[in-house]
Amino acid sequence: MKLLQKFRRDESPLRTPTAIGTGVTVGPGGVWAWVEIPARSTDEEETDTLVGLTVEAGADLSTIIPAGAEFHAKVMWRTASGDDYLAAQTHDAKTGELLNLTGGQREYLDMGAARIDQLAFPQRMVLLGVRVDRQAPGFESTAAKVKRVTGNTTAEDEAATMLDVETVREFRTFLERMAGSSFRGRPATPQQLAWALRRDLHRIVEQVPDGALIAGGQLPRLKATHVVPAMDHVAITTTDGVRYLRMVTTAENGFPTDSLECPGGEWLKVLDLVGTGPHDQASPIEVSIRGRNVPAHEAAKRITDALTLTKEQGRAASQGSAESAPGEVEDARAALEVRKASGDSMVEDGVTWVVEADDLDTLDRRSSALIDYYANPRLGIKLWAPPGDQDLLWKQLVVGDGRRVAEFDSFRPMTTLAGAWFHGGSVVGAASGLFLAQNVGSTPGPYLDRLSDAQMEGDAVTTLFLGKTGAGKTTAAALSLIGEAVMGAFTLMTDFKGDAGGVAKVCEMFGVEVTRVSTAELSSGIMCPFRYVADPDEAKSMAIDHLSLMLSVQEDPATAAHITRAASRVVKLAPSRRSTHQIIVALLEDPDEAAQALGERLTFLALDPLARAVAGVPDLSAPQLPLRAGLVYVTFEGLRWPGEDAPRDQWQQGERLTMMLVGAAFTYITHRAARVKGIPKVIALTEIHQLTRYPAGRNLVGSLARLGRALDVNLLLDTQSVAELLKVEGLADQVSTVHAFRVKTNAEADAQAELLGLPPSDALRGRQKGHGQGQCLTRDRFGRVAPIAFDYLCAEIQEALDTKPKRDKITALPVVPTAHTAEEQETA
Repeated sequence: MKLLQKFRRDESPLRTPTAIGTGVTVGPGGVWAWVEIPARSTDEEETDTLVGLTVEAGADLSTIIPAGAEFHAKVMWRTASGDDYLAAQTHDAKTGELLNLTGGQREYLDMGAARIDQLAFPQRMVLLGVRVDRQAPGFESTAAKVKRVTGNTTAEDEAATMLDVETVREFRTFLERMAGSSFRGRPATPQQLAWALRRDLHRIVEQVPDGALIAGGQLPRLKATHVVPAMDHVAITTTDGVRYLRMVTTAENGFPTDSLECPGGEWLKVLDLVGTGPHDQASPIEVSIRGRNVPAHEAAKRITDALTLTKEQGRAASQGSAESAPGEVEDARAALEVRKASGDSMVEDGVTWVVEADDLDTLDRRSSALIDYYANPRLGIKLWAPPGDQDLLWKQLVVGDGRRVAEFDSFRPMTTLAGAWFHGGSVVGAASGLFLAQNVGSTPGPYLDRLSDAQMEGDAVTTLFLGKTGAGKTTAAALSLIGEAVMGAFTLMTDFKGDAGGVAKVCEMFGVEVTRVSTAELSSGIMCPFRYVADPDEAKSMAIDHLSLMLSVQEDPATAAHITRAASRVVKLAPSRRSTHQIIVALLEDPDEAAQALGERLTFLALDPLARAVAGVPDLSAPQLPLRAGLVYVTFEGLRWPGEDAPRDQWQQGERLTMMLVGAAFTYITHRAARVKGIPKVIALTEIHQLTRYPAGRNLVGSLARLGRALDVNLLLDTQSVAELLKVEGLADQVSTVHAFRVKTNAEADAQAELLGLPPSDALRGRQKGHGQGQCLTRDRFGRVAPIAFDYLCAEIQEALDTKPKRDKITALPVVPTAHTAEEQETA
């Protein structure tokens, strides 16, 4: 009887919902409770973590789906919408009111929306439904079961039990348990369910009804379809022409006898399998899984019966009278013994892959590509497209219908289903924010972020851009900063090389006020701590440090005492008279001759362009950095860096002044930004490997990161040397986001792995050394890791940010032909 049921087909008319609500569909196919399973970031998880998550997911499904209940999982793909992005960015998230944006801000957002539409990201949607009405197997009462078996049910019976108290209780229990599980399922919206239904029936979804309940006259238009089944496909007429579908499923015993192991066995992790060439582009494959959570007693009996059968086959094989090879029998017996001993929850399910194309030739090619992918030895799954069953397999896809073909179902542990990782992915970035990059992982989409959100939510505020020269890290930092500047933040960028001026040009394209500052042109004394630090004792301490750094460490041991004594006198003066230069004056007026000599040396040093902005005579009329929204672009000129291995006592005068100026400037910039009120503040410090080469520089970077957190200022740090960054004490605790671009060596890749929170591995090293320009592995502030590629939005921005040397005219050397013969040589 069981065998006959397995080959029975349900050829009844298609059953579609008569009402759709939040997390529920009701119709002839029963009452189904539905959740959406949000994507996760699992692509970069290490082996042990992934195995643990798989076991947890399998246990959750076994508990949440009632024993004997039917379930339906759907993996579908929608196209990311620029309109959705624009609506989120142009309206207040709390009130929904339209924001008062400038023309430049609107242009920037429109550009991002257009780029999202152009890229047409396929965004995965995973729905999981469980039939919860009392007519459903696993829920029905004894009386209902008798009526079903004897065929004595009536339409009135079905309507009466459709939404009774017990059904409502099961519906709510399922939604609550899914929300609290590792899947974090949330009730599917009526619009998601309506979209899925329309997608199944018509393939093209123009729009779906609004509201919390979709019923009555809204449904006929939603369910209108014209389907023509054929032997090996189904043809659906759409508003854009005919679409051809082929339903591919597992062959009998198509899955390996042993459970697929993670990692590597995630058989639904990657679905972008067909149409990946430039002349045949297709969306990822859609998948439908219909199944039943097999009760423990039934599962145990089936395993025991199967073991008995394998033993009989083994005995027959040993006598040479069986067709099956003894090795296959032993493999099956071993797998069954393991399942019996483990007591794993078992599931009986059928998986359908949906291949779609505009013509039959393309459909054949894509179907073959899908079947070949799963046949590879890593997975070893045998697929085929059953002829004559295509219409029934298509009906099985539809929301609200049921299982129609059980012949190709598999009986396996729930962990094998959970281990498909149809719910994993490469999620990274914020749920809402500016479009900065493309997510290029297994679940592609727009990478959204708003750097300033971290400070508003009390998170760490330092973002790292790591990688070799030419990998795109500085450009990525610039793109991130531009977005903040355009949207009304106070932003500042430092430039050691002088080649990042394109940032200012791009900001001006969108109407951002730009202030360009060169350290060679700074007013005298403008970065004196007494001018911008409120606490006079703190300003005094900073001024002492600046003056000490200007001097050689080979100075008289009493030097520090002389400077401190002079600074203590200055701090007692009226605020308008306090300055770093006044400390030099106090040294000149000191009765101690050594102090006077020290004052004379500092007087001459303060005249150097590298020191004038800190220790020169203060120009009280000089304007400070602006405290408004916009961009301040600071270039450092005339710097003379010490040798990387040169000890401090061997630093030359210009090298000492360089280190003092950079440290003073960074501190000044951060303190100045802290005085900006009411708007986000973001500072980008580029090429900081120039600093972290030295212990003093590493100390400065660490103090800046801590200072940024204390002063509520976001910091973007861009560096080539990850290993040196790891030496910065306490920096890891201040890091919010990490963007790890291409590196050259394994050591650099391992250092990146530490900041990404991943264990070093050969696979990770290979990826980090193989990234294309602008592509990186990103860890967001929620700890999720996935690959992204930063996006210029338009050619004008790309051209403005291009830092490659440009040559207006290329002069080619004259080409002298090679002389082969003596005559040719003489002529030449």
